[in-house]
Order: sequence, then structure tokens, then C-alpha cells
Amino acid sequence: MEFTAKSWVIIGFLGQFVFGARFLIQWICSELKKESHIPLVFWYLSIGGGV
Repeated sequence: MEFTAKSWVIIGFLGQFVFGARFLIQWICSELKKESHIPLVFWYLSIGGGV
């Protein structure tokens, strides 16, 4: 399969979505615990979105 410019754009948007979703996850976890909390999945999403 040949990667085209459109494929790279889609991969880029997916990476940005995953990286941005980490803040939503952190916010929800903190609200549920009623204190500032950074779950382990936050760091996995950081790595996954950065790759």
C-alpha cells in the first residue's frame, strides 16, 4: 500500500486526537475522585499520540 499525502493527514489527525484526549481523560478522572489525579492511561495516550 502506498502512503499518499491524504494518508499522512489522517494519521496526523488521529495522533492529535489521541494526544488531546488525554486531557479529557484526566479531567474526568479528577472530577470522579474530587481531587487532581493523573491516571496511568494519561501517560500511555501521551506516548501513543506522540508516536
